[in-house]
Amino acid sequence: GTTDEQKAAVLAGIEKMAAEVPGIKSVWLKTSKVQGTFLEKLPDGTSKAHQFTDAFAIEFEDKAAFEKYADHPAHKAFEDLYVPVRGHSATHDLTN
Repeated sequence: GTTDEQKAAVLAGIEKMAAEVPGIKSVWLKTSKVQGTFLEKLPDGTSKAHQFTDAFAIEFEDKAAFEKYADHPAHKAFEDLYVPVRGHSATHDLTN
């Protein structure tokens, strides 16, 4: 149910946040393929699978930068924009 305008606002919000939070190296905003589903539990006890539709990725300089990002005011401002329109989401933290 998220509109194209809301999605564009979220992507712009990510770019703004990335410019303000120290330690963000890169962001990937173009979704070419999204894999994975999530299950919605229905009132009758059964489950319905839904496909994820969009994704973005943020690369940090190091673990310390990632840890500081969580409480940064620019991240909090982004959450105020993103959380109300995101629907179901999943986060995966990866290290190299």
